[in-house]
Amino acid sequence: MNRVRLTAQGAFYGETCPRSRIVSKRWQKPALAVECTYPEGTTAVAGHPFAKEIRVRNTGDAPAEGVVLEDRPDAGLTIVEGNGTMELGTLAAGQEVVQRLRLVGEAEGRFTNTVSVRDARGGVTATNTCPVELVAGKLEITKRCEPARAQNGSEVRFVVVVSNTGRGPLENVVVVDDYPLGITPQSQ
Repeated sequence: MNRVRLTAQGAFYGETCPRSRIVSKRWQKPALAVECTYPEGTTAVAGHPFAKEIRVRNTGDAPAEGVVLEDRPDAGLTIVEGNGTMELGTLAAGQEVVQRLRLVGEAEGRFTNTVSVRDARGGVTATNTCPVELVAGKLEITKRCEPARAQNGSEVRFVVVVSNTGRGPLENVVVVDDYPLGITPQSQ
C-alpha cells in the first residue's frame, strides 16, 4: 500500500490552513503467471506428437491488456499443432486462459521448452520452462546356429532373438531372415 501526503492551502471547510491529511491509496496493477505441463507425462516417444498445456493467469488486481504468449521449443522440437505466438487479448484480474499445443521431436534427448507472456507495454512479464524427455526404441537382433558346427546334410536350428533395448516402444516390427544357399527352412 502506498501513502500520499496532501497539503492544502487556503480555506478548507472553515478550518485554517495549512492542513495536512494522509490519504491511503491502493495502486492496482496486473501481474502475470505462466506454467506449462504435458498431460501425457514428461516423457514422450521420439517421432510421435505429444500434447502440451500452457496456463496463463492474471494474478494481479487490474486487467492485463494485450497479453501475448510465446512458446519457444528447443532445437529438435517442432510445433505441429497450434502457434508459437498467441495473442490472448485482455485478461481480467484473476482470469486464467489455457492454450494447447502439440509438439514432436525426432531424436532422443532431454529438451527444455520455454514459455513467456507479456502485456502490450512489456511492463508485465512472466517466463517458465517445461522440460520433456524424448525416448526411442532400439531394435537389436542376434542370430545363432545350433549346433555351431554341423556335418553336410545334418539338421541345424537357427535361433533369432529380437529385442528392444531402447527406452521407447517399437511398432510394426517385421523380421525377414535370409538363409544361406542350400538351406531350406522347415518352419518360421
